[in-house]
Amino acid sequence: MTPGMSDEFRQALRTELVHRAEHARVRRWRRRWQWIGGGTLGVLLAGGATFAAADLFSQPGGPVTSTVADEITVTGTGTRTIDLGPAPESATSVWVDVTCLTAATYELGAGGAALTCTADDAGTETGRAFGPFPLSVLRDDAFTLATGPDAAWELTLAYVNEQSTDWAMNESGQTYGIGNGNGSPDLIAVIATNGREGYVHRADLEEADGTAAARGFTSPEDALRWQEERAGKSFTIQVYEADGTTPIGEFTIGPSSGPPADAPQG
Repeated sequence: MTPGMSDEFRQALRTELVHRAEHARVRRWRRRWQWIGGGTLGVLLAGGATFAAADLFSQPGGPVTSTVADEITVTGTGTRTIDLGPAPESATSVWVDVTCLTAATYELGAGGAALTCTADDAGTETGRAFGPFPLSVLRDDAFTLATGPDAAWELTLAYVNEQSTDWAMNESGQTYGIGNGNGSPDLIAVIATNGREGYVHRADLEEADGTAAARGFTSPEDALRWQEERAGKSFTIQVYEADGTTPIGEFTIGPSSGPPADAPQG
């Protein structure tokens, strides 16, 4: 009997593969984030994220975010639990903006994310990270930042409401923008290796990032075999203007993903 793979496992795997590819363009800026638990968080940007954030959140399909309660800003040292009060009915997530002021690892909320800073990062833009967290990172309406007793930080929290915008459509009837709760458009926004902003065809991306392959997996062993076969390899696909036909660059899935070191940052 061929071992089966549950729908839950298949969907989780597909989600992870898509997540890796669609957010590869911001990997360079969030390299100091690490996931220390199994929770799913939103897009978290770190270290000079201005350029990536502008690209991501201004794209069709991106979120429109508005605060629905007063912001809370706290500066402190060591582990701290901050009470936000009950979430308004309109709140969909918690916005977290943290800056490390000393070299340390800072665990953020109950969702399993952490920010690690070096001495060079402390107090600079590269030691800052921000993004929306699901409400589940709170415990009894409170957010906990956990770190060493001498680690200093500044933290801003706010309940926010996020609503996805509609994708745009080109003259050929293809949708374009970024993925959201409704799925992925026909043309997905990326930053090419030459630093230009453009779009890749969803089918090309799914072939390169393993999403297409994942649909045929029948066991966890299939997934592991796929990972082993592609370990250390890069796959390049064409980047286009929003018309889906005018080439402007390339996008790489794999070890060399993301814009080059001299790409513009805002």
